[in-house]
Amino acid sequence: MGIWNEKAARAYPIREFEKLTEPLKFDAELDGQKLTLAYNPAAKSLRVVKAERGIQWMYAFWFAWYAFHSDTELYASPAEKPESPAEEPQKRVERFQPDRE
Repeated sequence: MGIWNEKAARAYPIREFEKLTEPLKFDAELDGQKLTLAYNPAAKSLRVVKAERGIQWMYAFWFAWYAFHSDTELYASPAEKPESPAEEPQKRVERFQPDRE
């Protein structure tokens, strides 16, 4: 899934959530704008539950997303399962750097 606003873009690869066995709902922020996402492990789906005005999202293959958002950030979640369902997941966002050889 990709989310964006006028100033920033972030990709949320499903592979970052595949180790989760329980549903997860978490808050995120993109360039100061807040949103809430939910992952359903049974359906292997990620969706936006709530977002401030100006945030847009779509489901796309990586090559299509990167063609329009080449300066995108990538979301990366921890490999470990949170201690409790109420614990907010640790979030790591990285700038994508393509290999140029």
